[in-house]
Amino acid sequence: MSPSEVLKSVVIEPIEQECLDRVFNYLISRDNSKPEEHKNKIGPGDILKVLLYLGLKPLKSEVALIIWEVDDDLDGYVSREEF
Repeated sequence: MSPSEVLKSVVIEPIEQECLDRVFNYLISRDNSKPEEHKNKIGPGDILKVLLYLGLKPLKSEVALIIWEVDDDLDGYVSREEF
């Protein structure tokens, strides 16, 4: 089975979904300079700011790779479904 097929068989409990929603909502709110069409997605600036807050100093290429790993539609942002 492909990873997406395996993921469809995973049951996410309501409390887990609530936690995932909170994390997603936190992440999308870090970078206020995103284009309007990407306001509800996680962008490079969001990830960069969170990693800097955690004391890391990632390269832009490292942040881009993090997004690329899950960015199915290749728009440079992570949507709720991709998350």
